Amino acid sequence: MFISFVFHTTKDVRIEQVDRLFGKLSQIQTFRKNMHMTEKSQPRREPALKVAMMPRDTNVHNTIFGGLLLSYIDLAGAAHCRSELLDRCVTIAMNEVVFKHAVFVGDIVSLFCETIRIGRTSITVKVDVWAERFEQPRQCVWVTEAEVTYVNVDHDRKPIPIVPEKGKEI
Repeated sequence: MFISFVFHTTKDVRIEQVDRLFGKLSQIQTFRKNMHMTEKSQPRREPALKVAMMPRDTNVHNTIFGGLLLSYIDLAGAAHCRSELLDRCVTIAMNEVVFKHAVFVGDIVSLFCETIRIGRTSITVKVDVWAERFEQPRQCVWVTEAEVTYVNVDHDRKPIPIVPEKGKEI
C-alpha cells in the first residue's frame, strides 16, 4: 500500500523503481560496512604498547581524546627505541597524524612499531595504532599511523651517536 501511495504510475514502473531504490540502499549499506575495513592488516608481532581505554580518557564527543593517543604513540616509539639500544632518547618530530576511526571506551588499543631509519644520532620509528572494539570483540580497526623521530642524548641532553649492537648494522 505504501508503494502505491508513493509512486502514481503503472505497476511495472513501480516495481522497477522499488528495485532500483533497494539496489541503491544495498550499495550504501555495503559501502558503510566496508568503510570500517581497511586494506591494511594488523601486524602479527607483539605490540610495543597495549592499553584499555577508560571513561577518564574521553573528550566532549564521548570518544577517546586524540591527544591521549598521540602520547601513547610517543611512548610506544620511545619503548621501541630502548629495544634498539638507545641510551636515552628525546622526541624531536612526529609527522602528520590522521585519525581514520574513532576510539571508544572499552576498546583495546595496540601500538605496533618498526624502525624506519637509523641515522648517526637519530632514529625514525613507524607506529601503527589499532583498536579492538569492545562491543565487537576480535573486530580490529586501523586507527592511525605516525613516523616519530627520536634523538639519542647523553645526561646533559646533548646528541650522541647511536652505538650498534655487535653483529647489527646501522
